[in-house]
Amino acid sequence: ELGYDTELWREMASELGWTAMIVPEEYEGLGLGCVELVALLEVMGESLVCAPFFSTVALGAQALLVAGNDDQKRAHLPALAEGELRATLAVADAAGDWSPEAVTATCERRGDGFALDGRFRYVVDGHSVDLLIVAVSAAQISGLLETVIDRQLAARVIVIPGGLEEKPGNEKSANRLRELLRRGRLDDA
Repeated sequence: ELGYDTELWREMASELGWTAMIVPEEYEGLGLGCVELVALLEVMGESLVCAPFFSTVALGAQALLVAGNDDQKRAHLPALAEGELRATLAVADAAGDWSPEAVTATCERRGDGFALDGRFRYVVDGHSVDLLIVAVSAAQISGLLETVIDRQLAARVIVIPGGLEEKPGNEKSANRLRELLRRGRLDDA
Protein backbone atom coordinates (compact mmCIF):
# COMPACT_ATOMS: atom_id res chain seq x y z
CA GLU A 1 0.00 0.00 0.00
CA LEU A 2 1.21 3.49 -0.87
CA GLY A 3 -0.07 5.12 2.32
CA TYR A 4 -1.77 8.01 0.53
CA ASP A 5 -4.68 8.70 -1.80
CA THR A 6 -3.44 8.81 -5.41
CA GLU A 7 -6.42 10.96 -6.42
CA LEU A 8 -5.47 13.55 -3.79
CA TRP A 9 -1.88 13.49 -5.09
CA ARG A 10 -3.12 14.04 -8.66
CA GLU A 11 -5.27 16.95 -7.50
CA MET A 12 -2.40 18.53 -5.53
CA ALA A 13 -0.17 18.31 -8.57
CA SER A 14 -2.34 18.98 -11.60
CA GLU A 15 -5.14 21.16 -10.24
CA LEU A 16 -3.39 23.07 -7.45
CA GLY A 17 0.16 23.08 -8.86
CA TRP A 18 1.71 22.48 -5.44
CA THR A 19 4.35 20.05 -6.71
CA ALA A 20 5.65 22.77 -9.06
CA MET A 21 6.20 25.33 -6.27
CA ILE A 22 9.98 25.43 -5.98
CA VAL A 23 10.81 24.07 -9.43
CA PRO A 24 12.22 26.93 -11.56
CA GLU A 25 10.12 28.13 -14.49
CA GLU A 26 12.75 26.88 -16.95
CA TYR A 27 11.85 23.34 -15.79
CA GLU A 28 8.08 23.92 -16.02
CA GLY A 29 7.68 24.94 -12.40
CA LEU A 30 6.34 28.02 -10.64
CA GLY A 31 9.74 29.26 -9.47
CA LEU A 32 8.64 30.10 -5.92
CA GLY A 33 10.94 29.78 -2.92
CA CYS A 34 11.27 28.18 0.49
CA VAL A 35 9.10 30.81 2.19
CA GLU A 36 6.09 29.76 0.11
CA LEU A 37 7.00 26.09 0.54
CA VAL A 38 7.14 26.37 4.33
CA ALA A 39 3.81 28.23 4.43
CA LEU A 40 2.17 25.40 2.48
CA LEU A 41 3.87 22.71 4.57
CA GLU A 42 2.54 24.35 7.72
CA VAL A 43 -1.03 24.24 6.43
CA MET A 44 -0.56 20.64 5.25
CA GLY A 45 0.71 19.72 8.71
CA GLU A 46 -2.32 21.26 10.38
CA SER A 47 -4.52 19.08 8.18
CA LEU A 48 -2.33 15.96 8.52
CA VAL A 49 -2.12 15.54 4.74
CA CYS A 50 -0.84 12.10 3.78
CA ALA A 51 1.00 12.46 0.48
CA PRO A 52 4.59 12.22 -0.77
CA PHE A 53 4.78 16.03 -0.96
CA PHE A 54 7.53 16.62 1.61
CA SER A 55 9.72 13.86 0.16
CA THR A 56 9.15 14.87 -3.45
CA VAL A 57 9.24 18.65 -3.24
CA ALA A 58 11.15 19.59 -0.07
CA LEU A 59 13.73 16.79 -0.29
CA GLY A 60 13.86 15.40 -3.84
CA ALA A 61 13.41 18.59 -5.87
CA GLN A 62 15.72 20.55 -3.55
CA ALA A 63 18.47 17.93 -3.85
CA LEU A 64 18.17 17.96 -7.64
CA LEU A 65 18.28 21.75 -7.72
CA VAL A 66 21.39 21.85 -5.55
CA ALA A 67 23.33 18.82 -6.79
CA GLY A 68 21.82 17.85 -10.13
CA ASN A 69 23.49 18.48 -13.44
CA ASP A 70 21.58 20.16 -16.27
CA ASP A 71 20.63 16.86 -17.94
CA GLN A 72 19.22 15.45 -14.70
CA LYS A 73 17.30 18.63 -13.97
CA ARG A 74 15.78 18.57 -17.48
CA ALA A 75 14.97 14.86 -17.16
CA HIS A 76 13.38 14.90 -13.69
CA LEU A 77 12.24 18.35 -12.56
CA PRO A 78 9.40 18.77 -15.12
CA ALA A 79 7.99 15.36 -14.12
CA LEU A 80 8.31 16.30 -10.42
CA ALA A 81 6.55 19.60 -11.12
CA GLU A 82 3.70 17.76 -12.87
CA GLY A 83 3.40 15.24 -10.01
CA GLU A 84 4.15 12.38 -12.41
CA LEU A 85 7.36 11.50 -10.56
CA ARG A 86 7.63 11.01 -6.81
CA ALA A 87 11.07 11.33 -5.23
CA THR A 88 12.90 11.24 -1.93
CA LEU A 89 16.39 11.76 -0.52
CA ALA A 90 18.36 9.14 1.41
CA VAL A 91 20.97 11.01 3.44
CA ALA A 92 20.67 10.23 7.17
CA ASP A 93 23.04 7.44 8.15
CA ALA A 94 22.07 4.39 10.21
CA ALA A 95 22.61 6.38 13.43
CA GLY A 96 20.24 9.08 12.21
CA ASP A 97 22.85 11.81 11.66
CA TRP A 98 21.74 14.18 8.88
CA SER A 99 25.00 16.08 8.54
CA PRO A 100 26.76 15.71 5.18
CA GLU A 101 29.97 14.77 6.99
CA ALA A 102 28.23 11.73 8.54
CA VAL A 103 27.36 10.08 5.23
CA THR A 104 29.02 6.66 5.23
CA ALA A 105 27.38 4.98 2.25
CA THR A 106 29.67 4.31 -0.69
CA CYS A 107 29.28 3.85 -4.40
CA GLU A 108 31.86 2.10 -6.49
CA ARG A 109 32.13 1.10 -10.12
CA ARG A 110 31.58 -2.61 -10.73
CA GLY A 111 31.77 -3.82 -14.30
CA ASP A 112 29.38 -1.78 -16.41
CA GLY A 113 27.50 -0.45 -13.39
CA PHE A 114 27.85 0.75 -9.84
CA ALA A 115 27.36 -0.85 -6.44
CA LEU A 116 25.78 1.10 -3.58
CA ASP A 117 26.68 0.01 -0.07
CA GLY A 118 25.30 1.58 3.09
CA ARG A 119 22.34 2.00 5.38
CA PHE A 120 20.01 4.94 5.62
CA ARG A 121 17.44 5.93 8.15
CA TYR A 122 14.38 8.07 7.69
CA VAL A 123 14.02 7.64 3.93
CA VAL A 124 10.67 9.41 3.82
CA ASP A 125 8.23 7.67 1.45
CA GLY A 126 11.03 5.39 0.26
CA HIS A 127 8.53 2.58 -0.26
CA SER A 128 6.54 4.48 -2.88
CA VAL A 129 8.89 6.72 -4.87
CA ASP A 130 9.92 6.56 -8.49
CA LEU A 131 13.20 8.42 -7.93
CA LEU A 132 15.54 7.76 -5.01
CA ILE A 133 18.33 10.30 -4.55
CA VAL A 134 21.14 8.79 -2.47
CA ALA A 135 23.98 10.66 -0.76
CA VAL A 136 27.27 8.77 -0.70
CA SER A 137 30.77 9.48 0.56
CA ALA A 138 32.85 8.50 -2.40
CA ALA A 139 35.83 10.62 -3.39
CA GLN A 140 35.96 8.92 -6.79
CA ILE A 141 32.55 10.29 -7.73
CA SER A 142 32.63 13.64 -9.47
CA GLY A 143 29.19 15.09 -10.03
CA LEU A 144 26.22 12.80 -10.18
CA LEU A 145 25.71 9.27 -11.39
CA GLU A 146 22.45 7.76 -12.44
CA THR A 147 21.70 4.08 -12.31
CA VAL A 148 18.81 1.75 -11.69
CA ILE A 149 18.66 -0.54 -8.67
CA ASP A 150 16.90 -3.87 -8.62
CA ARG A 151 14.11 -3.46 -6.11
CA GLN A 152 10.41 -4.04 -5.95
CA LEU A 153 9.51 -0.70 -7.52
CA ALA A 154 12.56 -0.57 -9.82
CA ALA A 155 13.09 3.04 -8.76
CA ARG A 156 15.60 5.15 -10.60
CA VAL A 157 18.48 6.19 -8.35
CA ILE A 158 20.61 9.32 -8.48
CA VAL A 159 23.78 9.22 -6.41
CA ILE A 160 25.11 12.50 -5.02
CA PRO A 161 28.35 13.15 -3.14
CA GLY A 162 27.68 13.47 0.58
CA GLY A 163 29.26 16.93 0.63
CA LEU A 164 26.61 18.33 -1.75
CA GLU A 165 29.04 19.99 -4.15
CA GLU A 166 28.38 23.66 -4.61
CA LYS A 167 28.02 24.91 -8.16
CA PRO A 168 28.18 28.52 -9.36
CA GLY A 169 24.83 30.14 -8.63
CA ASN A 170 23.81 27.39 -6.17
CA GLU A 171 25.81 28.59 -3.17
CA LYS A 172 22.82 30.00 -1.29
CA SER A 173 20.62 26.95 -1.99
CA ALA A 174 23.42 24.51 -1.15
CA ASN A 175 24.13 26.26 2.15
CA ARG A 176 20.41 26.34 2.99
CA LEU A 177 19.95 22.65 2.16
CA ARG A 178 23.00 21.77 4.28
CA GLU A 179 21.51 23.69 7.19
CA LEU A 180 18.11 22.00 6.77
CA LEU A 181 19.74 18.58 6.58
CA ARG A 182 21.92 19.36 9.61
CA ARG A 183 18.82 20.23 11.65
CA GLY A 184 16.79 17.40 10.13
CA ARG A 185 13.72 19.57 9.69
CA LEU A 186 12.34 22.62 7.90
CA ASP A 187 11.44 24.74 10.95
CA ASP A 188 12.25 28.44 10.64
CA ALA A 189 13.08 28.04 6.94
